[in-house]
Amino acid sequence: MTAASIDTDLNFTKAGFKQHETITYKVLQQKRPTREELDEAKNVTELFIKKLNELNQTITENGLAKYEKIIKPLSDAALSLASSVDRALNRKQ
Repeated sequence: MTAASIDTDLNFTKAGFKQHETITYKVLQQKRPTREELDEAKNVTELFIKKLNELNQTITENGLAKYEKIIKPLSDAALSLASSVDRALNRKQ
């Protein structure tokens, strides 16, 4: 994978994260989100984390340390969102 294709992937990933974050926060901020809404937020969050992990693995395998500074905050934020969704799901049970 070239640096240019990683740049493209990161740009799409950052834009996708902003959209995902907005949608997930809307679900979490509802007074009473449904179980289905929370399950959907969890599924999307898990897919996003999987994509970040794949991208991070590619960056690591290719020794592209400059990208690690970009992907780490995205991974941390995605894991934080996943934790929030899990807590909301646990309250629903």
